Amino acid sequence: MSEFDAVVVGMGAAGLSALVGLSELGLRVIGFDQYPQGHDKGSSHADSRLFRQAYFEGEAYVPILKYCYETWRQWNRLSATELFQELGLHLFADASDSTILAGSEQSALQHQIRVEKIRQSQLSSDDWRQRFALSNFDRCLSEPTGGLLLAEASLNFLAQRAYSLGAQLCYEETVEHQTFSGGQWSVTTSRGRQVRASRRVLCPGAWLPSILPKVPAQVALNAHLWWRLKDFQPRGCWGMDTELGFFYGMPSLDGETVKINVHGEGPRLARAEDASPDACQPLIERVRSFINRYLPQQEPQLVAIKPCLYTHSLGDQFYIEHFPPATLLIGGLSGHGFKFLPAFALAAAQFAKPDVALQTPQVFNLPLFRRP
Repeated sequence: MSEFDAVVVGMGAAGLSALVGLSELGLRVIGFDQYPQGHDKGSSHADSRLFRQAYFEGEAYVPILKYCYETWRQWNRLSATELFQELGLHLFADASDSTILAGSEQSALQHQIRVEKIRQSQLSSDDWRQRFALSNFDRCLSEPTGGLLLAEASLNFLAQRAYSLGAQLCYEETVEHQTFSGGQWSVTTSRGRQVRASRRVLCPGAWLPSILPKVPAQVALNAHLWWRLKDFQPRGCWGMDTELGFFYGMPSLDGETVKINVHGEGPRLARAEDASPDACQPLIERVRSFINRYLPQQEPQLVAIKPCLYTHSLGDQFYIEHFPPATLLIGGLSGHGFKFLPAFALAAAQFAKPDVALQTPQVFNLPLFRRP
């Protein structure tokens, strides 16, 4: 039976981040995932994600996001690919009482995040359209340090970094049995492998309800959608708070389409395995209605769709918590966890060696991180 300092169960974005955080401390680490590397079964795929620091979800996230911003820039320097692209982020609202704009402005003010508040009346119609590629929104909050994260490229970088630091990454190998005895976790896999480790990190993604059924969590279907539009070519990334919901978009990696999605509106699923493109049809129609109303005369054509799973926690706040015996849970990321990958790496490192002086040792001592 092989001996390790830690075993990581689940190697999506959070699990790979945990492997990096542990490996950078020189620990002996092994990770398992039931699917092949680069699979699209969970929530770590589909080209790209938004990055922002003026966070309308709550001010308590912002110190963590500041740490993540600097770490993504460091990872850019270590990677052959520009994982984080600071294209800028523009948030729009079609109502004066937008809680999303108000929350973003409050977070920016409280934590000195550089933003620019712009009203359409401040600019000529041509200047507004040239800058933002649309005309039917009156208010905008522009965040220059926002931008785009490359999803698959980030996962490849994290896997390669963990491997280069000595971690073992075992794909297409399901953890079938986990027991704790004598201060050690014993793990047996579908390939008959047996390992022992003094610590366990669970990064189950949408399989959280089946692995830890007592933890309050619900899996919801969402979708990444790519559209071909007539002449809408936005500069940078954007979000729009409308009476139809909150929609967001970013330049597509193919240079020909635009990625436009609706956030957090999908149906709940009994099991992660129930996700399918056919079940995304209501989401597609929501986004199509948004485009027809707010981006008129664009003649939207749906080019591609990839289902994506949100694992909602209580209040959509993260579960980042140690619990006995010798376990760290990183889960319930509720559709907004990808930008926090550097912080998950830090959480795993702190879990393994709490006495190590790290750059931001108090980063997770915040009330938003609930105990399961």
